[in-house]
Amino acid sequence: MKKLIFILAFFLFSCTTNTPVLQNAGKEASGEDTALYDLGYARTSIPLDVRLRGIWLVGGKDNGHNLISGVDLFDPQTGTWYEDATALPTPRMLSGVTIADQKIYVIGGIDSSGYPCRLVEVFDLVSFTWSQGASYPFNIQGLRSVTINGRIFCAGGSTRKTADGATTKIIKYNPLYNTWNQIYDILGTNAIANARLDLAGAVLDGVLFLTGGRNYLGTALNLNTSHYVSDYYGVLAATVIPATRSALSVASYSSAKNKYLLLTGGITVTANLSQPVFQAALNTFYYYKPVVNTASMTAGTVMGQARSYHSSVVWGASLYVFGGTHSGSAINSYEYIADLETPANLTVVSWQPGTMPKARYAFQAVSAYGQ
Repeated sequence: MKKLIFILAFFLFSCTTNTPVLQNAGKEASGEDTALYDLGYARTSIPLDVRLRGIWLVGGKDNGHNLISGVDLFDPQTGTWYEDATALPTPRMLSGVTIADQKIYVIGGIDSSGYPCRLVEVFDLVSFTWSQGASYPFNIQGLRSVTINGRIFCAGGSTRKTADGATTKIIKYNPLYNTWNQIYDILGTNAIANARLDLAGAVLDGVLFLTGGRNYLGTALNLNTSHYVSDYYGVLAATVIPATRSALSVASYSSAKNKYLLLTGGITVTANLSQPVFQAALNTFYYYKPVVNTASMTAGTVMGQARSYHSSVVWGASLYVFGGTHSGSAINSYEYIADLETPANLTVVSWQPGTMPKARYAFQAVSAYGQ
């Protein structure tokens, strides 16, 4: 009997010592960095202030073109990565992703079926739990999602797995009532010529700025539009991008001194309906100052890595650009401009390099910092 009890005790001990918690405890005791190796998704131990200030990388595909479930968290304040901080319940690429009320919303995208979906999944940064939101009005991928005054706005995208399902629609979500409502169309009309997917979008001082993308024929555009969406609707003329491009990224920076829209990378493509499009990416960087009568689109120092289907975030006074793809290869690096505030302009800037835990493209990077 004593022998049986000993065997059972040994068996239980052997099993429990292989759990992620005890493995991590051993690493912490030995001084190893557990941030890059904890794959157990039980990351409620991440301090709340890190969750709320960090940059979350959500969705996409890896270098083997497999959908990624792991959501990585980067803390710019300390330079620390938390790989697989949580897991996206339904892995997808080309989703709309934004943060509202300390929750990450993952909207639509192409799932494992190879087709766009309507699914909305919500990750609460405080409770560290996932839930399901109200479904998008229709299947969608390649859209852009932003948050303005607590409301979520989703622009463009395609209702098909290819570009020929491009839409003009801008849809608003009210988290308080868990409802979606169509409010208007890109450029003010539902003309098919205004439909876009793989566009970039950012918010500057309450104004939604949309740029680039592909039309329903699969051809890249150089159109920019600005929409007032906080209090009333309007379309403003905007300086066009110097060249057509799709799968680019844009982020915004606003201070008393400077107001910038920051455009990076992308591809120039003609009549290609595929999604995504794999070809040589651009390493270009443009900054746009949308000030009345002095609007200008100016070329800045090119990035160290050409990128498309990447994502960018302004954090404090720094611009971070993550991942992407170049000629079909996923990228596991990021780069950043440390100071957007001090220089008189961004014509000559220094890009600092960094390494991500994994290669990732067709994803979105978001942060609650500053909200």
